[in-house]
Amino acid sequence: MKDKVNQDIANLCQKYSPLSSEEINYLIDYTKEIQIGEQYSGQDIFIDVWNSIQDEAIVVWHRKPLNTESLYKETVVGKIALKKDEPGPLRTLATGLPSINLYAITQEGTYIKQTSYPIHYRDKVIGVLILEESSVETSKNILDEKTQRKENISNSPSLMNLIDLLSEIVMIFNSEGILIDSNKAARDFYKEIGYMNPINQLHYDNLAIDNSRFKKVKEMEADEILTSEISFWNYFLEKKIFKDRNNQYIQILKDETSRKEVEAVIENELVTVQEIHHRVKNNLQTIVSLLRLQSRRTDSLEAKKVLNESINRVMSIATTHELLSKKNEDIINLKEVIDSIVNNLMYSFSSQRYIRVVTDINENIDLDFDLAVPVALIVNELVQNSLEHAFPENEINIADANITVKATEEDKFIQLRISDNGIGFKFVESDNMNLGLQIVTSFVKSKLNGLIVFESNKPGTLVRINFINTTNE
Repeated sequence: MKDKVNQDIANLCQKYSPLSSEEINYLIDYTKEIQIGEQYSGQDIFIDVWNSIQDEAIVVWHRKPLNTESLYKETVVGKIALKKDEPGPLRTLATGLPSINLYAITQEGTYIKQTSYPIHYRDKVIGVLILEESSVETSKNILDEKTQRKENISNSPSLMNLIDLLSEIVMIFNSEGILIDSNKAARDFYKEIGYMNPINQLHYDNLAIDNSRFKKVKEMEADEILTSEISFWNYFLEKKIFKDRNNQYIQILKDETSRKEVEAVIENELVTVQEIHHRVKNNLQTIVSLLRLQSRRTDSLEAKKVLNESINRVMSIATTHELLSKKNEDIINLKEVIDSIVNNLMYSFSSQRYIRVVTDINENIDLDFDLAVPVALIVNELVQNSLEHAFPENEINIADANITVKATEEDKFIQLRISDNGIGFKFVESDNMNLGLQIVTSFVKSKLNGLIVFESNKPGTLVRINFINTTNE
């Protein structure tokens, strides 16, 4: 039973999260410590990780209470934890801060109270530990905001009415970090991100949407203003916090999301235009180079290498067009695409026949043209990279050189794995990344809206790519 639980954790993390094998094993060991401990024996305990595919959290582990009845009738392992229903765990994953006693709604539609703690591994938040308890009095505790404001603050009504008209999010904390007033924009914002509690009377640390804590804020001098930028889920905000002479802390958040979205659209359009120019230029250069190759028969090994790489890229695109020309619809079988690419690469690297390339592709996976082209290029680049670099003859037993391309699909969720048993490599995301890896990482994110993880330890390299098949949607 324990082995199955551990395997479920590993499978869910590999399918949805960018966690490495080492980080996943740490989470599994973490659950073992909780299993044997009596701490939190009266509560449902969960571990969630970030679901990078759907931009939510996913439940990977659950321990029911040891001495009382569970809040859940059915298993929720593998279920999505939505921001709008469970703001605490999502906030903790995003900020690394605990979320204490925030109201939430379970996957079964029940009101509960949650406390969430970050799970760190080497200074990185890899998951969140969630403690849940029943909250039958929730409806009584969710007070009317206007009534609570009158009870908690004695500021001039006319001033607060004026602040309510501002589009900026205004929050006032006392010297202990307790929120004593907020304007309508603030209350609306926190409701939008899932807070079911009235935010007045919550602590600064329970409301922060960056990694700041009140202990640091309290070090401010009177009349000092701190300015910073916050990227939180799908929001982008400018933050200013001011300490007045009464030891109150006034925080103002300006929502810059719309501006950032416009900038992102412009940037994407520019990238698209640049990519078109780049591809046109490369295609023209390839044609010219091929003509020169025929006429001059260059003896330069480096020139041959560069030209062959370009030829293989063009051939991977041409493969999709060739397959489409034989069909009456804009749908291509993934196995046909990958097998054609592998055959082309093996022909191109005929001098390295000692390397065995194996494909294990679900024959029922079909892609539309918009997905097939980037997938073709991605597979071409990664297999070509392994053929070129994974098996230097003086560093590895070339008699056992293998490259594997595997693809599976379940409920439109495609998992693509390209691995080798070579010497491994260190992947560094930087401006100096070679063109092949630039193509791979860029296309996974911009064309597939997917997740890519590189794992490399001797022997071998594994690249995990997960994305949703949008064909026929």
